[in-house]
Amino acid sequence: MQCSPADVTADRTKSKKSRDCAVSTPRDQCLHAARWIPRAFDMYCNLNKVIQVSCALEADDTVSSTNDPDDESARKARDKILRKANPEKCKRYKRIYDYLKEQVPYFMDLIKKKKSGETALLMREMQQVISWTQSDDASHLKPMIAAYAAPHPDKKLVDPPVNAKGSKDRLGFNHAELTRLLCPVRSLQALLADATGMRKQLQNGSILVTAQKWPAFLYSGDIPGKDYNPEKSDEGFLCGYFVERVLKHIFTSPSSALPGSKVRNTCASNAKIHHMTHVEAYHIAYAAVHACFSICSQDKFVEFDGQFSFSEFYYQIIDFIINNEDEAWVEDLFSHYNKVLFNDVHGTAGDDVNIDDDDDDLAIMRQQIAACLASSSGPSSGTRPSENCSPTQVSFPNTPQPPASECHTNGRRLSPGSPPSPVQSLENTGFSFSQLSSFRSPKSASENNTNGRRASPGSPPSPVQSPENIGSSFSRLSLVRSPQPSASEPERRARRQS
Repeated sequence: MQCSPADVTADRTKSKKSRDCAVSTPRDQCLHAARWIPRAFDMYCNLNKVIQVSCALEADDTVSSTNDPDDESARKARDKILRKANPEKCKRYKRIYDYLKEQVPYFMDLIKKKKSGETALLMREMQQVISWTQSDDASHLKPMIAAYAAPHPDKKLVDPPVNAKGSKDRLGFNHAELTRLLCPVRSLQALLADATGMRKQLQNGSILVTAQKWPAFLYSGDIPGKDYNPEKSDEGFLCGYFVERVLKHIFTSPSSALPGSKVRNTCASNAKIHHMTHVEAYHIAYAAVHACFSICSQDKFVEFDGQFSFSEFYYQIIDFIINNEDEAWVEDLFSHYNKVLFNDVHGTAGDDVNIDDDDDDLAIMRQQIAACLASSSGPSSGTRPSENCSPTQVSFPNTPQPPASECHTNGRRLSPGSPPSPVQSLENTGFSFSQLSSFRSPKSASENNTNGRRASPGSPPSPVQSPENIGSSFSRLSLVRSPQPSASEPERRARRQS
């Protein structure tokens, strides 16, 4: 599958909505899957390494399971590849590889068929999409920083104001309020006590800022990290309002990020497009890195800001969550973010936001109906249900029928002597279906049709005839009465006239 550089450029310039939704061709499916890799699998994914290591692991498993003699050169080549990947990387690569096998079988077929030219070209395009996704998310986040970084944006934004379109050289430790967010949490109390002196030390490098020192914005509180307890450093960790807002901005929508804002679902969210049902460690780490980069002084999305490595910061957060021995803490963290993102601590099984049964009128009605049916079912099957349980009228076989003069017409009682309604129910008119066979059209019996077939003379009429064959319209059927007692000729004439 050949693709010119112009096609790649054209795909880059498409709108976000079209890039996320257009998956009509095998190439589109590959690029669509690539956009989700940095957000949900590995922000710094190298597809070439993923394929090499995963194929080597797969080949090792095949050889060990079949006991086939292994080619010495092939074994050495696999060992050389696997020596460069530690077990944690192998696990991460395998996770991405399994995702690609499920989502883009076309790409995996190219690898198995060893079509190196097409595979290399498509892999290069997918790698570009991974990089573009990071840049897109960063650029879309930039105009919202003044609101997201403020604890109460409805009352006050970040001060001094952040220029969304200009350079970021005044951000980071050059900005008073943003310094409190980026400051290592262990140095925050000193910063609050002496803001000017501590800012100078952070700017000139006297206080070393690395990925091994958690920034204060990762912690909860209106002033994130103010209540940091060195003895219990995981309390409030990864629950800062800034990370929560960035996570919602990226995975749901910018309109849902701020508290009390009106959600405008003008297009499908990333979570919905890629069928995200719950929050994982990779989602939280991705949001944390973007939160950190958005308020630093770097204009381009790079790996380092001074001594601070964004990639180390990313993998440390993932490692802390995945390999945390305190399972209750991890479960509480995921429940918190599921509630933030999906309004449900368990996430969502569908594409829409979950609603509690107490807020769902349909669920309440079903529960009430089920309760009524359960209470009405007694020891005998003929027990009459309570009138309060059913919204409809219940009829019983022994209910006496009103006389013909008081027949109902669509729920309206006729007064004695009033002419019958043009349309009456068959039950009220006393009409019986067995009378259908006794009707004849004005034509002779020999000319009657039965379902479009001419009946021979003397043949009995069909039990079921169409209305046009029996010479009667449905409006005339409503005037038929069940056999009445014999009456005099004047009474019958008066009845026909009425």
